[in-house]
Amino acid sequence: MAARFLVDLLAFALLGCLWWPPDIAAAGPPPLDRLLLSGVIRDSQGRELKDVRVEVTVEGKPLTAEGGEIITGRHGSFAAEFMLPAGTLPATRVDIKARKPGFVPLSARFDHLVEARREPSGSRVFQASQVFIMERRWTPAAWIAAGTLVAVYALITADWLHRTLAASLGAAVILFISYTAGTFNEDFFVLSFEDAVSAIDMNVILLLLGMMVMVEKKRPVPMAGLPGLCPGPGSGSVSGGFSHAFHRCGFGIHRQCHRNAAGDSGDH
Repeated sequence: MAARFLVDLLAFALLGCLWWPPDIAAAGPPPLDRLLLSGVIRDSQGRELKDVRVEVTVEGKPLTAEGGEIITGRHGSFAAEFMLPAGTLPATRVDIKARKPGFVPLSARFDHLVEARREPSGSRVFQASQVFIMERRWTPAAWIAAGTLVAVYALITADWLHRTLAASLGAAVILFISYTAGTFNEDFFVLSFEDAVSAIDMNVILLLLGMMVMVEKKRPVPMAGLPGLCPGPGSGSVSGGFSHAFHRCGFGIHRQCHRNAAGDSGDH
C-alpha cells in the first residue's frame, strides 16, 4: 500500500511539472518603459563636435545605457537605449550632461518625450531627439596653442630655425603637452594625434607643391663664376630643377655664384 501511495505521489508531481511551465512561459517578463534617445551636439558656430562624453539622468539619477558609455561620433551624433520600470515615463525629467575639453560643460533637458509604440508584451517605447549647443571657453590649452603658434612664426621670421624644423617642433610641443599634462587635466589637452592627422589636406599640399615647382622651373638663377658648378661669364643662366636645388641648398653655392660673377665683371 505504501509503495502504491509513493508511485501515485511521484506521478502527480510529474504531471504538475509538465503542467506549470507553459503558464510560466506565457507570463513572460514584466512590462518596462524603453527610452530611445538621440541627438547632435554642435558648437556655437554650428560645427558638429565629436568625442563628447554624454551622460543621461532621470530625476537626477544617472542611467547606464545598454551599449555602455555614450560618446558622440564623427558627425557629433549619439544614440542610446535605456530600460526603466513601467510607468516611469513620460512624467519624469530626463536630462543630459555633456563634457569636452575646451568647452563649457553642458546641462540640458530633453523637452519632448513621445510614446512611439506599445509592444505586445505591454512595454511602452518612448523616443526623443534634440540638437544641443556647447559654448567654447578659454582654457590653458588655448593659451598654449596660441603661444606655440606665435613662437613658430617668430622662429621662421627671425630665420633662427629652418621653417620645416620650426613647424615640426611646434607640432611636437602641442602633442607632447596634450598627452602628458592633458592626461591628468583635460584643460591642458590641445589636440589629439587623430585630429592632427585628419586636419591634413593633401589637396592643398599637392596644389602648393605644384605651384612651387612651376615657379622655380620658370625662374632663372645666374650661376656664373663657380668652377665645376657655375657656367663661365657670358654663359647666361640655368633654370629648371637644378636651379631649385642650388637655390635651396645650405652650402652657399648660389651666393658664391653671385660673388664670382661680380668679381669677374670687376676684373673686366
